[in-house]
Amino acid sequence: MSQAVSALHMKFGLFDVNLQAGELRKQGLKLKLGRNALKVLGLLLQHPGELLTREEIRQALWGANTFVTFDQGIN
Repeated sequence: MSQAVSALHMKFGLFDVNLQAGELRKQGLKLKLGRNALKVLGLLLQHPGELLTREEIRQALWGANTFVTFDQGIN
């Protein structure tokens, strides 16, 4: 179950994520997570229990004016 502290700082289970600082911690230990992976995690945490489409994820990661090989980029 996710427990929101604020829109940019959230706790879930043993994890604590600070989206503004770009940090993910597990029981206080900082974990390495790529920029896009952190964005996807933040997006999912901000929409608990919701199904997000691949298009919504693409928009959040790259915006409307960026063209990428989405299937490879998101996988």
